[in-house]
Amino acid sequence: MKRIIVAVCAFVAIQNGNAQGVVDTVITGNGYAENVWYSLENDEQARSAGTNWEIALATTIAQSSELSAVIRFNHKIGTLYTVPGALPADFATLDTAGMVANGELQNSDSKWGEGAFSDVTLNGQFDYGWGQYNMTSHNLEANRIFVIKYADNTYKKVMISLNTVGKKYSITFADLNSATPTVSEVDYSNISDRNFVYFSVKNDQMLNREPASASWDLTFMQYLATLAPNMRYTSFGILSNVGVEAVKVSGVTNPVTFVDHQAQTFSTDINVIGYNWKNAQAQTVPTDVVYFVKDRNSSIWKLIFTAFTTGSGTSINSNVFSKEKLVDALGVDKLNANIFLNVYPNPTSDVASIVFDNQAVADVKIVNALGQVVYQENIQTTGLQVVNVNVADFQAGIYHVLVSTDKQISSQKLIVQ
Repeated sequence: MKRIIVAVCAFVAIQNGNAQGVVDTVITGNGYAENVWYSLENDEQARSAGTNWEIALATTIAQSSELSAVIRFNHKIGTLYTVPGALPADFATLDTAGMVANGELQNSDSKWGEGAFSDVTLNGQFDYGWGQYNMTSHNLEANRIFVIKYADNTYKKVMISLNTVGKKYSITFADLNSATPTVSEVDYSNISDRNFVYFSVKNDQMLNREPASASWDLTFMQYLATLAPNMRYTSFGILSNVGVEAVKVSGVTNPVTFVDHQAQTFSTDINVIGYNWKNAQAQTVPTDVVYFVKDRNSSIWKLIFTAFTTGSGTSINSNVFSKEKLVDALGVDKLNANIFLNVYPNPTSDVASIVFDNQAVADVKIVNALGQVVYQENIQTTGLQVVNVNVADFQAGIYHVLVSTDKQISSQKLIVQ
């Protein structure tokens, strides 16, 4: 990782000449060999080889979490199938007839919570794809047999179950023609602050690869990406963490001065940045695209990708971008922190008073978490202004109050109870 702090006027001139930008480079190595987990606030958090695992197992079974009992597959090492009609009792003498014709199982590239091991036709609400919920023991018991086909044309058959109280997965696996299984436990009880715990079937090894979920926003990795309808390919890209939102804005005339994040609709899809922020074949990057990212703390960042290089060597496959925090976690607009704006009482369930020092014709907006404008007023007079807004009919949640002129914009978080 290479990190350079520069004055924005020298690299990316944002509208406030006192602002500071950061230019960063993330390198994933020859053949995109490594996964990198990255924090917008604190830079790189961890990296790990991209091919040292086959199975990623969620560290939560909480129904409130989108990751509840999710199991994902590493498409970088091969393909995953299930055997139609095969039951756990068939493991020793597994007949793979119809397996390939049944189709490859795939992770979603837009949701972490949709893993390849559940990419099957489910039989009722207690079927998780790889396991069936037992209402007596509350465990998930293996109900399907899966087959991993590796890039070298070797195979492993796999079954998975979960002891929910003990927080232990049980991985049963063997060579395709073997009647003698290996059973390994994957205990995640001490690493539940991670999204996933990993397992290598070939090496019979549990791996703690990723950093704590609260510490990162983006991961740079190869994954099975949707290139077009019914067309998927293992591609290199950037995926967002659970709880991170992003939006891509294309056709921007001047990306270095564009900061209009409040007019955008943010998405929780993890592939908003995805694989096509660059042109891999030409090693070029579009010059009219801006990304806004809302991190897990609700700070808003602006990203401009500027370079992408591929080739051979450990320092190749580099991704160069500038990042700028536009709004911090407290709702303060970093580009115009010197512009007076205050909202009170905050939180409120009745009336919010917006106080600001207006030096020109100003536009006052209140924007909800989806980026939708729920209140707007144009102020023609200058000087100290007080705008009272009745928020009694607003849905409870976090909003942003935005005051903008033709030259400046300030924002502050508003909490409606």
